[in-house]
Formats: sequence, C-alpha cells, structure tokens
Amino acid sequence: MIQAGRLISILFLILPLACTATVSRNIESDPAQVAPTTSPFAYCAEKGTVDEPGSAWQKPEVTAEIVAALKRAEVITADAPVPPENACRWRCMDQQVYACCTGANLPCDQKGDSSRTPSKAMNTYCAQNPKADVIPAYVTGRATVFTWTCSGKTAVPGRQVLHLDARGYPTEFWHRVTAE
Repeated sequence: MIQAGRLISILFLILPLACTATVSRNIESDPAQVAPTTSPFAYCAEKGTVDEPGSAWQKPEVTAEIVAALKRAEVITADAPVPPENACRWRCMDQQVYACCTGANLPCDQKGDSSRTPSKAMNTYCAQNPKADVIPAYVTGRATVFTWTCSGKTAVPGRQVLHLDARGYPTEFWHRVTAE
C-alpha cells in the first residue's frame, strides 16, 4: 500500500508531464500560438471576427500602429487629453480592425442594448419623476440605443440614437481603421 505522502510526491512528478503533453498538442494544433501576430491588421486578417484579441496576441492592447490609424481617420487628435494607448480598444470584424476610444459617455467595453423593455431602475426613476422628459444615462445605462422618457410611472423608449453593427457594437463609437 502506498503512503499518502508518497502518492502526492508521485502525482507532483507526473502531473507536470501530463500538462506539458497537453499544452504541446494544443500549441501544435493552433499555429497562431507558435508565432504570435505582431500587427493588429495581420491578426484581424488571420482571425476574421473576434471581439477581443486572443492568446495569440502578445503585444500591448493598443499599439502605436492603431493610434496612428485612429489619427489618420481623425477619430483622435494629437493633443487628446488622455493618452490614446490607455483609452482605446480594438477588435476584429470581417478581417478588418475596428477601434473605439473611451470617453465620458462611450462604452467601448459593451455591446449596445437595443431592448425596448425598461429596466427596474428606469421604472423606479419614473415612479419618482413621472413627468421627466429624459431619463438620465446613469439610470438607463450608457449602452442603450434609445432615449428614454417617462409616461407617468412607466419608462418609455424614444428615438433611436445609436446604431449597431453586425456584432452589436455602436457604429457611432467603433471606427474601422486601416493600415498605412
């Protein structure tokens, strides 16, 4: 009979070998993990459509290449108050690079909310403010695509102010950018 301490020692010796074999097979089956992509444009051309760069992406989230593309597209200016590298995100859609720079009201990290069903918070706001012409964004959330008003104690969607792309992100915030 094997003692518990000896069994644990054996497992600690065998387990890393088993894990290494599994990792080796996964790397071999995913060539992108062997040679990480260095350009977001090459990454998107290879990956097609992804909402966030995956494990094959080894660079900073936003590269100088994307910042330059955003400047060329006039999405950001050279004198932007927040360094773009800290305020922007990118993703791939249809093998193209799309970027969004966060601002006070720009939810780059969320897909748009196209629901016409009011949230509990919206109806609570309307119960307290039944004549409100506008329900503020801190109540509706920044991702809603509609303006919201109160009709008595019920929240009602108004005009659609944001439009969603095929992946559900607001087209007003996400911009297709190109390499030089």
